[in-house]
Amino acid sequence: MLAQGLADQQLSLSDASMPDYVFNWSHVDCLGAQLNDEAIIRQVVGDLQRQINPDQDACFRTITQRVVDNPQGAHFYLQGPRGTGRTFLYKTIYHHFRSQRKSALCVASTGTAALLLPSGRTSHAPFKIPIDLDEASLSLMSTSSRLASELKKCRLGHLG
Repeated sequence: MLAQGLADQQLSLSDASMPDYVFNWSHVDCLGAQLNDEAIIRQVVGDLQRQINPDQDACFRTITQRVVDNPQGAHFYLQGPRGTGRTFLYKTIYHHFRSQRKSALCVASTGTAALLLPSGRTSHAPFKIPIDLDEASLSLMSTSSRLASELKKCRLGHLG
């Protein structure tokens, strides 16, 4: 947006001593846009799975197997310091299940974290959680709503 504002004044980011903006396409959920193209789906999932390290692979196999075996009871939380590949693993798991045409939803507690996840959103939006919480707070989502129906179809969710 800043670049656009400067362009309106016939200036560039470099004129303002700022680096040129390069869009990071890795944050785009390419499977969401082209979910009907089986070849693209298989290629993306294969590329992701080839890049995971042995520790991530062990987590990937455990999580995906548990989701398949017992979707209602498969709960997991990935923990580790910055740079260990948690987000990459979440993306790999998400795309793995999406490639099987299963519903998956990535939600996070902050907007910054949500931006890093495929089709990520803050948990407040899809679950209709009030921003100001106390002991009596309840979700504002109706159990008979279209949103509730879609959430019931999900087989995988990430709360980060």
